[in-house]
Amino acid sequence: MGNKSKEAIVEILIMIGALVVLCGAGMIYAYCTVEHTKIKVSDKSIKVESVPHFGKNGYRGSSSHSVYMVFTQDGKAFKNANSLVFWKFDSDELQARLKTGGLYKVKTSGLRIPILGFYKNIIKIEQAAIPASKPPRKKPRK
Repeated sequence: MGNKSKEAIVEILIMIGALVVLCGAGMIYAYCTVEHTKIKVSDKSIKVESVPHFGKNGYRGSSSHSVYMVFTQDGKAFKNANSLVFWKFDSDELQARLKTGGLYKVKTSGLRIPILGFYKNIIKIEQAAIPASKPPRKKPRK
């Protein structure tokens, strides 16, 4: 084998190693930021995000994609997006099941970092049990 072949193999191994490290870091981030909490939905919306594309000759246009957003009564915002790490591919159905005014137990992943536009991602929802109201107490007769 020539020096060029060895260099190509080393470059490929370095790229594979970097890919493994990045994927591992992404999985560690996703699993280390998991939280379980209760939310009361106040609103839902679809946020359209534009992604610019750059090439050798500069700006080459942009594309857009939609992200489902969920807002709570206490002023928090969450995104509802598919997640390869958690094998979640039903964000459309999950968004349809969320009802305004509904109380839910949610599993989230990620961090809310406003300056970077990061939101916690809702991974799983479960309808929270609403405690039954107690019947009024009867006054004792005298």
